[in-house]
Formats: sequence, structure tokens, C-alpha cells
Amino acid sequence: MIQTKSASLDIIWPRLISIADEVATALIRTAFSHDVIEVHDMSVGIFDAQGLMLAQTPKGTTGHTVPMSPLMKKFVRDTPPDDIRPGDVFVTNDPWIQSGHTADVYVITPVFDGSRLVGYVLNTVHHLDIGGRAGSALSEEVYEEGLVMPLLKLQEEGRPNQTLFKLFERNFRFSEKVIGDFRAQIAAGHVGGERLLALMKEKGLRSLDAVSDEIIGRSEASMRAGIRGLGEGTRRMDLSLGISTEQGEPLKVSLALTVKGDVMYADFTGTSPQVRSPINCPYNFTSTYVIVPTKMVCAPDTPNNEGTFRPFEFNIPEGCILNPRFPAAVYWRF
Repeated sequence: MIQTKSASLDIIWPRLISIADEVATALIRTAFSHDVIEVHDMSVGIFDAQGLMLAQTPKGTTGHTVPMSPLMKKFVRDTPPDDIRPGDVFVTNDPWIQSGHTADVYVITPVFDGSRLVGYVLNTVHHLDIGGRAGSALSEEVYEEGLVMPLLKLQEEGRPNQTLFKLFERNFRFSEKVIGDFRAQIAAGHVGGERLLALMKEKGLRSLDAVSDEIIGRSEASMRAGIRGLGEGTRRMDLSLGISTEQGEPLKVSLALTVKGDVMYADFTGTSPQVRSPINCPYNFTSTYVIVPTKMVCAPDTPNNEGTFRPFEFNIPEGCILNPRFPAAVYWRF
């Protein structure tokens, strides 16, 4: 456990949030596009070495933040430790592993203390352009919605991946601004890494494990208490979208929301199948907008982190408009 647990945590927890805020500020001050500078269509999260979210900035877009958690879990699960070195930076905009459409680009900066990996800084930006049909309502597949990047190295041991940057230059409209935003994301991640290491040195922490357990545990307990206070039971609702398929069948969302003890179950069985238009909404974005409003009701004063997400279970049938199969068009993610 942390020394003088309560007093230390009361200092470290806000400091982690302030680091996320500083990364967000660095993004806003160094970005090239109005999407970041004026709209703040971005977000930042601080993670431990296991890929668990400890802090996020409140300065950015809520819809970007919750998907950071499953993205980092996938990254940690799929990326061998030997493939991660100091100076590496990773990137993805794959809608099925992040916030649901190609314009949102997530940049992961591993943080090393010497040769030891101690955490991650993750930032995301809605980019001005990512190629393709630029959010057209006529898109029928994700291939039309711009360049799709799986998890790739944007920078390797401090050296930019020039092959990727050449692709960006040739494939994106307003490529100077877009590449400027990519470079801002790299720089902001570097700022976050430096601040995290400085905090750990100041507090004598060799790892974030004990801090992580306390922060996540407290937030999870607060969230579970709030859910328990809603009262047990199931509420069901069908929502017509006022849109029909090409065959004339009306589209609907069906939800059975169940509270059992301190857990919330969201079952979307009965929701219409995916369609060949960009209103399909990938799993991570669908689950985000169950978690976010529930959090606002049940634990509005507790900072967001991994503990916020744990009291939820989902059944979102694969192939429906709220969990479409690749390569569905998803840009609008209603």
C-alpha cells in the first residue's frame, strides 16, 4: 500500500489528473486544426503499466475517453513487451478498437523509467481529415471513410515512421494541418511522460501499482454504491429511429436495462441489424453512452478511471447497428 495511504493518495490522485490536463493543454496549444484548438474534440488518459486508466482530463470530449480503456487492454494484451522500447509511440484509428469512427486517432506513448515500463499516456484527436469520402452519408463501407490504421508505430525509438507520414501527406486533404496535429499528439504524449516520471520520483514510487489499486478501488466502490441506490429491477424500451432500411423496414434500438445489486446489465437484444449506411455504431461507443449518463447520475463527483467502468455488463448482439461487423460504414455512429 501507499505510505500514509489517505494523505498520499489525496495528493497523488489530483496530480495525475493535473498531468492529464497539462497534456490536453499542450495538445490545444500546439495543434494546427480548429477541431482541437477551438472545439477541444480530443481527450487524454493516464494509464499504469497494465493498461488500467488512472486519470483523464475533463477538458476534452467524453465520447473519446471511455473507449480508451478497452483500447489499452487490447494493446497490452496484443503487444509483446519486447516490441516496446523507450521512444516508441503507437497509433490507431480502427473504429472497432477505439471510439467508433476513422476520424478519431489515438496515440499511445509508453513511459519508461530507464528500461522499466511504468505507464502510458494516451491522447486522442478528432482529425480534420482522414481521407475517403469525408463523412459522406452515401458511404456503405468503412473503406470509403478514410485510411484505417491498425495499431502501428508512429514513432520508433524516437524516430518518426516516415512511411506513415508519407501516406498521410498523399492521402489526406489539408495534410499540413493533419500532420501538424499528429506531431502535436506526439509532443503532448512526451510532456505527459516527463510529468509522470517527475511525480513518481518526487513520491518515491517505483511503480504505479499501489496507487492504481487505491484509485480504481475507490472509484469502483463509489460507482457501485450509486448503482445500488437506483433500486433493483429491469426497465425495457424500444426506440424507433425514424429511418428505414432499403427494404422499408424501420430501424429501432431495443434495450433492457437491469440493476441487480451493484451491477448494471445493458441488453440490446432486438436492435435492428447493421445497415449499409454510416449510422452503425461500434461496440465501444455504444457502451460508452450507457456508462457516461449512468455515471453522471450515480457518481457525479468521482473522477473517471478504470473503476468507473467495472460495474457494467453488456450484451450487444454482433451484427446489429450498435455492434456492427467489419467493414460496416460507421462514420456517424448515431
